[in-house]
Amino acid sequence: MKNIIRELWRENISPSKDANALTPTLKEMYEQLNEIEDILTVNFSKEEKCLLEKYADIYCDCSIELQETAFVYGMKLGIQIILDAIKD
Repeated sequence: MKNIIRELWRENISPSKDANALTPTLKEMYEQLNEIEDILTVNFSKEEKCLLEKYADIYCDCSIELQETAFVYGMKLGIQIILDAIKD
């Protein structure tokens, strides 16, 4: 069995990269978002398009922060489960 700590250190395991892999479903959803954005912004001014882009960037940053928080919580919960199992 591989030592997971060594694998993490050697960057053979990349949770943030692996968790954000572009699946076919996600690819399709991104394509739909792009199509909708094109339809919505056809009559937008340059300023309005920039504002929408800024909104999307901030929304993406929020999503990344939530993913990190969920990952950390999941790791802590998993470790707590293991510690509880060892105690019993």
